[in-house]
Amino acid sequence: MTYPWEASYPPGRDWHAPIEPFAIDDVLDRSAARWQERTLVDFYDRRISYGAMLDLSRQVARGLQDLGVGVGAHIGLHLANVPHYIACFFGVLKAGARAVNFSPLYAEREIQHQIEDSEIEVMITLDWQSLYPKLAQSIAGGNVARSPRTWRCCNTPAAPPACPRAPC
Repeated sequence: MTYPWEASYPPGRDWHAPIEPFAIDDVLDRSAARWQERTLVDFYDRRISYGAMLDLSRQVARGLQDLGVGVGAHIGLHLANVPHYIACFFGVLKAGARAVNFSPLYAEREIQHQIEDSEIEVMITLDWQSLYPKLAQSIAGGNVARSPRTWRCCNTPAAPPACPRAPC
C-alpha cells in the first residue's frame, strides 16, 4: 500500500490500474449502451433511464444545431440540479459546443459579468419563477454588451421539443 486511501479500496483493486481515456460526451453514450433501461435519475418519483436521457441529450443537440450553434460555441446553462441539466449538458457537448455553467444562486451582477466574460451565444434556462426572472433582468439590464439568445425549457405546449419535461 502506497497511499492511505488505498486502504478503502475493495480487495483486488489497484490504484495504478490503467484507465482508458475517452471524451466526456462519451460517458452517457457508453452508460446507455451498457444500462439502456436502468434508472439514471429518480427526480420526484419520475424515473429517467440512461437510454431516455441519451435520447433527450440528442434532442437538445439537434435543437441547438437548428439554432445555428456550431463547434466551439459557448452555451450557457442557467439550471438547477434537475434532469434538464443532464440532458442539456450532454446535448451541448454533442452539438460540439462548450457548456458554461451559471449558478442559479448568482446575483444579477454576477450573471452579467459571466455573460460578458464567457461570450455565450445561447443561454438555456427554465421558465421557473426562481430562475428566469433574475436571468431576464440581468440580460435586459443594459450592462451586457452582447446579449445571448435565451432558450427556455418550459412545461407548456410552446416548449422547444428538445426540452425534457419535469415538474415545475
